[in-house]
Amino acid sequence: TSNSSLNTIEGVSCISDTNGELLFYTNGNVVYNKSHLPMHNGIGLYGNFSTTQSSLIVKSPDEANKYFLFTVTAQSALITGESKLCYSVVDMLTDSGRGSVIMKNIFLLSSVCEKITATHHANGKDIWVAIHQFGNNRYFVFPINCNGIGSPVISECGLPMTIDYSFNYLSAIGCMKFSHDGRQIAAAWQQWNDETDADSYLQLADFNSINGRISNAVFLSHNSSQIISKGYGVEFSPNSSLLYFTEFGNYDAALFSKVYQYNLLSTPWTASEYLVASDSIIFGTIQLAPDNKLYIARYYGCDYLSAIDNPDVYGPGCSFLNRAIILSSGLSTYGLPNMWMKNKSQKVTVSNMFAFNDTAICSTEPFGISPQLPFSFSDCLYYWGNGSFDSVIQVTSSGNYSFNVVWGCDTVSDSVSVRFVNSAYEIGNDITLCHGDVKTLIAPDFFITYS
Repeated sequence: TSNSSLNTIEGVSCISDTNGELLFYTNGNVVYNKSHLPMHNGIGLYGNFSTTQSSLIVKSPDEANKYFLFTVTAQSALITGESKLCYSVVDMLTDSGRGSVIMKNIFLLSSVCEKITATHHANGKDIWVAIHQFGNNRYFVFPINCNGIGSPVISECGLPMTIDYSFNYLSAIGCMKFSHDGRQIAAAWQQWNDETDADSYLQLADFNSINGRISNAVFLSHNSSQIISKGYGVEFSPNSSLLYFTEFGNYDAALFSKVYQYNLLSTPWTASEYLVASDSIIFGTIQLAPDNKLYIARYYGCDYLSAIDNPDVYGPGCSFLNRAIILSSGLSTYGLPNMWMKNKSQKVTVSNMFAFNDTAICSTEPFGISPQLPFSFSDCLYYWGNGSFDSVIQVTSSGNYSFNVVWGCDTVSDSVSVRFVNSAYEIGNDITLCHGDVKTLIAPDFFITYS
């Protein structure tokens, strides 16, 4: 848009409808509607225009007109003890379709880094929102489903993002992103060693989109004495096989900034570093766009964005473009809209669940039956018609066994008919037949094969 009211140094989020028409946008402090005016009750949110990822907009999975707007304070709030993650709710059915904030600044978590991102649950409907707490190595991952925002899944994983020399809180700065298949999460930050030496860090971990847990973190750092290096932007390639990372800083008062690429299919991925670009003008946030290109913000006051034209290609074939887009109005700073893409891997839904087929059991021993799921769901609730709540029940007699499986806000029902039969079946006494005589032997009809 050419007439935006946005004024921000770093963080920004925006959302459009399915036709690509703008709905609203924010810098974390003010929400602007599609008319570029402050939305009703949209002033005074607890984000900050100088937070790396100041805000994140997530459409409600259950109410088409409702949006959750998450806001994150800047690292300076850690000094005053006011650092927090909050959320507000936007209803687009109000103010003649321009929307209004109907719930505002609801507290979720204190002492947070400037990093927030989202991805879909494995069921393809619900959503996970992740943030990193400051002062430790804890990821907090909040589920969003038909019941709203749930209690977070907490994972202690990787290096802490914490106070460095002389009570410096700058390690809170930097981006965090989920891979587009929902299987990994990457974070960038900086750690100061003294007033003239700071290292940039990139950390990659596995993510379980079923239960929200983060594990197996691996990190790399760029460090050299008397160099100030700050890790900032991260983004995955569209097919999630490559990871991109920006850093900037200074050496002997000269500014530098770099874009790196890593092949996540190689072992170890940290050894696959490829330098995509280097410049004295800062590379900021990297963002995947709907055209499957990566765009890079340029700081400060540039009238253009850089881009990676073929981000799924490792090495020089990724095609870095320095002046990819000339801005018709406004200037680039550190940030680009904090957007998240729907998972591109196959989703798993409860409609994929079923029980064993109706069957005959040639045994008198108990037989275990359970819903057949695409993979193990540790957070399912099981309700059998016989009153059992176990995932597996032991069947000892013929009958029809029904069940309900509840996973999040979804329920699937099925039943299985089981019949126990005695495989030692007598078809009659031994007889003697003369040549030409015919005798029909009748076997029971409940067996599967006959020979």
